Amino acid sequence: MGGYYSIRKREIWVEDRASWTSREGTTPLLLLHGGLDHSASLLNAFDQTLRKTYRLVAFDRSGHGRSPVVAGCFTYEDMAEQTLAFIADYVREPVNILGASDGAAAALLVAQSAPTAVKAMILGGGNFHHEGLLTHALPSRAELADNFSRSSVGQLSPEGQSQAAMNAMATWDMWHTGPTLTTNDLESINTPTLVLIGDDEPIDLKHSVALYESLPQAQFAVIPGASHGALQEKPKIYAHLVAEFLSNPSNPITQDPIRRR
Repeated sequence: MGGYYSIRKREIWVEDRASWTSREGTTPLLLLHGGLDHSASLLNAFDQTLRKTYRLVAFDRSGHGRSPVVAGCFTYEDMAEQTLAFIADYVREPVNILGASDGAAAALLVAQSAPTAVKAMILGGGNFHHEGLLTHALPSRAELADNFSRSSVGQLSPEGQSQAAMNAMATWDMWHTGPTLTTNDLESINTPTLVLIGDDEPIDLKHSVALYESLPQAQFAVIPGASHGALQEKPKIYAHLVAEFLSNPSNPITQDPIRRR
């Protein structure tokens, strides 16, 4: 289903899925996976739902999944640069973005630096500043490295198990130092956005509300009975909310508007 594509001197694993009905005439939906994850986790979750009407495009960021590590790839800024390069060199047209977890932070940075590249975005279980992350919910650095290197995703690493462990440690460090966006930064991002979370996230709920309230064109959805793995736990609800939002991503007309007056 996928293969390697050379983008700005990086070998990137790319997957591009579309049904015949969704191949033409629709804005591509770029899926940005979370930290220590890979493209297939998002693609497979939407294969029987959103793929029917959207062209789903995804890539493994450097040091994730099947894409090799490059120097400096474990920063949110580098993730955003990779995403912009992918849009420019592979997709070659503006996209809708669904960013999960770390992918949500990358999406925010992309929308901030290149607003014309993103028509709309869904931020799934993401934080805009590392202080919003409930770090006490994370495993220790050593535990994360050991567990990830033995996992099915970690075993996809083209450099092997020891590199997978190093990737996990670099990711753990990144979670504690980034992202570093402020609410003032968010106020300058005019991309229509859906902030989508489970009701039991490793992110402070007040932080998620601040994300929603700071973005000028945002909608907010909470999936009940769902954790950071809301996409896997409630895939049909998740896909329905995404499709509903993308059908009218700009400020909707509601019966009794308060914040959107």
